[in-house]
Amino acid sequence: MKHGTSRRVVALAAAGTMVATGLMAAPATAGGKHDAEGFVERVRVERVVRHLEAFERIAAQNDGNRAALTPGYEASARYVERTLRSAGYQTTRDWFTFEREIVDAATLTVGADAYEVDQMEFSVSTPEGGVSGALVAPNDPLGCTADTWDGVAATGAIAVVSRGVCPFADKAVAAEAAGAAAVVIYNSQEGMLFGTLGAEGLVTVPVAGTTPEDGAALAALAGQGVTATLDVRFHTEEAESFNVLAETRRGRDDNVVMLGAHLDGVEEGPGINDNATGSAALLETAVQLARG
Repeated sequence: MKHGTSRRVVALAAAGTMVATGLMAAPATAGGKHDAEGFVERVRVERVVRHLEAFERIAAQNDGNRAALTPGYEASARYVERTLRSAGYQTTRDWFTFEREIVDAATLTVGADAYEVDQMEFSVSTPEGGVSGALVAPNDPLGCTADTWDGVAATGAIAVVSRGVCPFADKAVAAEAAGAAAVVIYNSQEGMLFGTLGAEGLVTVPVAGTTPEDGAALAALAGQGVTATLDVRFHTEEAESFNVLAETRRGRDDNVVMLGAHLDGVEEGPGINDNATGSAALLETAVQLARG
């Protein structure tokens, strides 16, 4: 086209547990100057909040979440598509495949007692049936360095370590060097510890996170000869999801502006803070750009 303005693109996408959302360039007058101040005034907080409330209603109607590959995500995408089409955009769905992790086991048992755990990202899995060993803890609760395991009979044991000070990988490396067959790191804040080792191959033993309450209970049993079994395993399957793309009807194909935020949320809740906030702000920005 002959217009000097850029083509504006809005894209909302899901990749497993992530979504990429793009948006558009700032509005321009015929002379190419931006009316930035007036545009900012039009993207009002109360309008963004209305989108957030819509996402929350969608979650409430769909098992409490908007996670990728769920009806809640589909409903979120339809809401976005309706809103953008009403504003004058052309919307399309961009389908893609990806490898999805499926949890086969996530348990830690001590006798008849079961504790909640989550396998850390980049952790190896246990054999089927899990790894068993005595519960042990470092000389300090953090276990960041090799000397914190001096004098601890950790060979073949399940190490119980607190979150804090150093990366999870450092704790796992130190525990494995002391002979531990598995590592459980408990949260120092409320809730389950969903952690990552940061890269593959740093340790060869399974590593899992747990809650502060369960971690404290396990740490209290450490060194008493109590045997525990950690069973954390997963496999991957190919899954298919989609990005929601939207374009202005006018503009140059060789001058495209795009921004991003993910549309889906976690399975544990409606995902309003992470990341309906970003999606709602981008969505209202798109609506106001179209009006401008």
